[in-house]
Amino acid sequence: MPHPQADQYCAANNIFAVKNLANLDILPKEAKTRDFTVHTYPVNYEGLSGLPCRVVAEI
Repeated sequence: MPHPQADQYCAANNIFAVKNLANLDILPKEAKTRDFTVHTYPVNYEGLSGLPCRVVAEI
C-alpha cells in the first residue's frame, strides 16, 4: 500500500503512528524505565502526507 493511503487508513481507524522522532537522546534516563505520557500537537502544513506534529513527553 502506498504511504499516503497507509496514512489515511490509519487515521480512519484511529491508529496513529509516531515516527521520525529526533532528540530522543536528551530524554532523562527515567523515561526509559517508567511510564510517561506523550502529547502530540498537530502542525498545519499543506501538501504533505501524514500529519506532522510536535511531540512532547510528560515525565
